[in-house]
This record gives sequence, C-alpha cells and structure tokens, in this order.
Amino acid sequence: MEIKNEGAEVHIEWHLLTPGASFFIPAIQTTQLARAVRKAATRRGIRLIHKVCVDKGFYGVRFWRIATDVLHSN
Repeated sequence: MEIKNEGAEVHIEWHLLTPGASFFIPAIQTTQLARAVRKAATRRGIRLIHKVCVDKGFYGVRFWRIATDVLHSN
C-alpha cells in the first residue's frame, strides 16, 4: 500500500474519483497525509486540492479532484 495515515493503510479508489468529487480522511498529522495523498495522485496524473477541516466532528483533510484545465484558466 502506498499511503499510510498514522500507521493505517489508506485505500483510495482512484478510478471512481471524477473531477469535482471529494473525499475526507480523518487525521491528526494532516501535513504528512496531504503530502502522501497528493504524491500518489500525481503519479496517476490526477490533480487534487485539499483543505484541513473538521467533518462530522472529525479533524482531518478533505481532498477534491480538479480538472487539469482548471489550473490553466485565466
């Protein structure tokens, strides 16, 4: 497994993640998690943005897949 969140393996179904879709991973070490997830996404040609937040009472990181052309718009 390529992504670990504080020792636990994280499985992301990349093939189901369409532009605009998001997912949340609870975490305390948010910087390390965000770095690992974005690195895994980049290897697959997937662009993500993320935000550290609280979701349903859990602290963690929410990731959104963005379309590649969004990064290049004026």
